[in-house]
Amino acid sequence: MLFRGIAVLLVGLSFTLLQLVLAWANNFATVEQMQAGGVQKGLPFLWHGAMWTDFFIVSPLIAIIVARCSAEWTGGMWARMLVIGFFMSVAMHYTYKMSNVMEAHVQNHLLTSTGIIHFFYMWMALTILVLFYFQTERASPELVWWCTGLLIFHVIVGTHVPLRLWSPEWYPEHSAFDVPTVATIIGCSLILIWRSYIMTR
Repeated sequence: MLFRGIAVLLVGLSFTLLQLVLAWANNFATVEQMQAGGVQKGLPFLWHGAMWTDFFIVSPLIAIIVARCSAEWTGGMWARMLVIGFFMSVAMHYTYKMSNVMEAHVQNHLLTSTGIIHFFYMWMALTILVLFYFQTERASPELVWWCTGLLIFHVIVGTHVPLRLWSPEWYPEHSAFDVPTVATIIGCSLILIWRSYIMTR
């Protein structure tokens, strides 16, 4: 199972690095690139907090999950969760396209090449997380609750709460706790805590 975990880690890190390369090629990796390209306010790749947590938290986390838990998962489980993970990623990226903010992943309500790679990254990550939270019976309580705490932190960072609180002049959204943001954080947190309680009781 260790080999599977290492493979997942390498794929996850590669997906994130590829997004950086594509964002750089699209002149949307840094604030300086973005503004030199004519966009004065937006969200460049390196200032998207979730890209850092994807690299340093989510990718290692799903690798550990696979290494420790994937022996429980049958081919049928994988097939079903791949379908569920696909539609979860579709829904997630559909909501991204509704944003009016120019960013590395979405511009003019369309996914960029960076956004397309992120779609596949999230398909992989969500598939593994759904397998973990809904198809795993022998996970240790420590692993379950560490995963939940780190994922809630990831959601908070991914909804740009720290960036909105900082409110740099080049970032156009300054309301840290609007309704969609709060609903996303609370909704994800409740689901994760509920499943964690069920898994560890």
